[in-house]
Amino acid sequence: TAVEEGQVFTLLGGIWEQRGIFQQWARMPGLPGALCLCRDGTLTAASSECLLRCRPRPFKVLWQYRREGLPQHLCDHGNSLLLSDPLQGRVSLITEPGSEQTLFEGEEIFAQWQV
Repeated sequence: TAVEEGQVFTLLGGIWEQRGIFQQWARMPGLPGALCLCRDGTLTAASSECLLRCRPRPFKVLWQYRREGLPQHLCDHGNSLLLSDPLQGRVSLITEPGSEQTLFEGEEIFAQWQV
């Protein structure tokens, strides 16, 4: 997490084993949320203002879009992604970037699952 001019950002990156140095790949607006290593080797990261999918090596953003909430869990399902957001009290299915289908909406405590 980084703060710049009063804005909070989530830093996404990796530590290279040979040098032990953190290399920043992306900076996402908002507080850090969930992180998911997907079956296809891509990485999906969430913050309180953004959702991003990337290829880690070599780094390339595949898609990114703004969303509100703070995802606590992400679960890869091939071409789709399950997302639980207790802040919004919602569990959603994402089939493509920016397209969320609400599967459950209710009390904050119920809008999460354990993977």
